[in-house]
Amino acid sequence: MAANFVSRAASRLAIPRAVRPAFALLVLAPLAVAPTPSRSAEETPTQAPHATAETAAPVAGKPRGHNVLTWPIYVRWDSENGNALRVYGPATVSWRSEREGSFYLLWPTTGVRQFTTGRSDHRLLWPVIDRVRDPARGYTALRLATRLVEYERQSNENVQSLRLSPLYTNLRTVSGVRTFEIAPLYFRHENPRARDRVIELGYVPWLGGNGFSLYRSWTGTRAYGWNAALCYGGLRSPETRWLWLPPYVSGDRSGGSGAPARFRALVPLYARFTSRDNRWWSAGLVFGGGLSATGAWLSVPPYFSYERLAGSNSPAGLNGLIPLYTAWHSPDLGWWNFAVLYNGGRSAERTWLYAPPFFSQSHHPATGGGSSYHTLVPIYGVWHSPRRDLALALPSLWRYRSERMSASGLWPLYAWFRQTGTDSLSRSGGSVAWPLITWGRGNRYRALGILPFYYRLVDGAAATTLAPPIYASFLRPDLDGRIFVPAYLRWWSKADSLEAITLYYRRWNAKRRIQGLFPLQESFRSAALRREYLIPVYYHRKDGVGEQRLVLPVWADWRSTVDDRSTRFIGPVVLTRGHRSHGFGVVPIRRPGASDLYLLPLSSYRARADGRRAVDVLWPLYTRRRQADGSTRSALLFWLGLDETRGEHRRAWLQPIYYYDRSSRESSYFAVLGGVLCSYERDGPQRKLKALLIPVRTWRKS
Repeated sequence: MAANFVSRAASRLAIPRAVRPAFALLVLAPLAVAPTPSRSAEETPTQAPHATAETAAPVAGKPRGHNVLTWPIYVRWDSENGNALRVYGPATVSWRSEREGSFYLLWPTTGVRQFTTGRSDHRLLWPVIDRVRDPARGYTALRLATRLVEYERQSNENVQSLRLSPLYTNLRTVSGVRTFEIAPLYFRHENPRARDRVIELGYVPWLGGNGFSLYRSWTGTRAYGWNAALCYGGLRSPETRWLWLPPYVSGDRSGGSGAPARFRALVPLYARFTSRDNRWWSAGLVFGGGLSATGAWLSVPPYFSYERLAGSNSPAGLNGLIPLYTAWHSPDLGWWNFAVLYNGGRSAERTWLYAPPFFSQSHHPATGGGSSYHTLVPIYGVWHSPRRDLALALPSLWRYRSERMSASGLWPLYAWFRQTGTDSLSRSGGSVAWPLITWGRGNRYRALGILPFYYRLVDGAAATTLAPPIYASFLRPDLDGRIFVPAYLRWWSKADSLEAITLYYRRWNAKRRIQGLFPLQESFRSAALRREYLIPVYYHRKDGVGEQRLVLPVWADWRSTVDDRSTRFIGPVVLTRGHRSHGFGVVPIRRPGASDLYLLPLSSYRARADGRRAVDVLWPLYTRRRQADGSTRSALLFWLGLDETRGEHRRAWLQPIYYYDRSSRESSYFAVLGGVLCSYERDGPQRKLKALLIPVRTWRKS
């Protein structure tokens, strides 16, 4: 409203558009704390006639004074069309135009507005207290507390009304509308044209005619009724009739679908509904029954029933005596349940019976290939499918049949099998007192085992022979393994090979070659490393960063192949040299970014700025090395004990007790006594466990 007032005042005063924002900021911005309210219907003045040329044009020869903008002290603004605005102080406003003259002592709450139509508006504390008078409409209003407490009178050719809000109203119009009220006792409203009448007794003031009364009667175009205290009432029309006197409710319908219909209820004890195509009853919200064209039901706890008489899959029904018995029947499905545990049924593709400890189910789809199982737990069980059959019986009798295999037995006393592989090659075999005695034969397959003395298995190109505890061999295209305890060992594969004759051993692959006389002497060769030792007198190592030589207990020499650094022991004397190092005697040797500490006998600690570390304790009893890439290597008496890591790869052993090799997080191998006692192999989800070099279990972990 304030924005509209500013816009009208600026346009009527003919203020240039470039000056209007400054005019609004200087004159009216501080008054935003009291915005101008919107006008009600009775406040809107009668539209004044359009201004003529004589009234709109400025008076000739009468000079217009200078406009003054010094708010909040004084504002004067006169336009060429005769409009004038005066502002005295921050909120005293005077306004004059061709349609009205206004003066506000405290804008917009206290002031007087006078329109050319004769309408006047006196504001004392607007919008709470004000007086409005409009002689053209015969309208007078005096408000003492907004419109909640007011005196209003209107008298003209169309309306005669007197209102003392909220106590008294008397309204009459030429159309016949009548409203009369004496709050809070009596309210009456009539509209003959709409054929509408409302009478209320004991109503809430200001809410007359809205139903909040002790008693109300009403009449409409098609119905009439009454209600009392918002709870009791009645209604009647040409087609319906209702009466509610809680807890009693009744209703009748003589027209519409299913008519005549009737409803009676004594809430919550009893209810009943009847019509031509449906009827039902209910008692105590628990008991009930009904009948319609599509179904019938009855509930008399613990008994209940339901019948579906029309629709898909009809007729169908549900009956029960809760919680003992329940049953369902239909053309496509039937089932029953007794005491929760026992049940059975049938459908188009399935039949089942659960009567513990007996369980039975048959599945016979229309496409063929049915399956079934019948079990008497824990005595007997039979499973059947189009491709396999399985039968079990106490104490340990079993039988298995499939397209490629048949087997039976009394485990572990006896077992027999016959199998045809995907290559159409057949094989058969059996066992007595498994795994002590086993045998088998077939195309490229032979097996014979008399444990713990002898076992041999030939399966295609793979062969396994065991004669515990002296001899074992494992042959396949990618592996050749032979063990003759305690004199000979050969293990050849594409990845790595090992051969040992008593104390002499050698190991080789594409990257390295190792040979020695355990545990005294060893020689290691690879592209990046060369190492030899003879316990306890000699050691030599050469790699990409340096060369080391040791002759115990009198001489040792370390030389760098990267620069001129070197360290030498001659008895108890330590000498070091190089352009970045210095040291003499049995003292720590430090250089920028590195430090060395040598302690007799044969113990030292060396650290480098790139992260390399070396520790010797009574060398060669224990050594530990850490490289710049994070790989580590710990050794006990050279090769007697070893633990080395490089990325995900880790290898460790303590001869001859155990051996561990992890090539990745998904693949590892662990063996005790070289795998003769037991071994465990992991390759992705595949797992394999062996004992005495015999596969005990192979499984796949999800």
